[in-house]
Amino acid sequence: MAIRKILEADPGVRKEVGAATVRRRMASLYCDLAHTWFSSGSTENTRSSLAKAIRLWPTNMRYYAFYAASLLQPSHAMAVRNAFRRMRGEAPV
Repeated sequence: MAIRKILEADPGVRKEVGAATVRRRMASLYCDLAHTWFSSGSTENTRSSLAKAIRLWPTNMRYYAFYAASLLQPSHAMAVRNAFRRMRGEAPV
């Protein structure tokens, strides 16, 4: 990951931007990776990536919801996703 390389090259960056910011950014990257795995149908890798994201940002409830959705069959997960989109006023996929 680029973030790790930057932190290794200049450890002061963590102090400058804050440890919480670094953890949240890395968690977001793991969540993005989980979306990619989920789209390809690899639920085991999806959950592994989400577990890493949750460890880095344990108060992000969307990560837990996504993890729960990864336990569903793909068609059920899509139905839940579309229901949430409709509740938010967005167009379903």
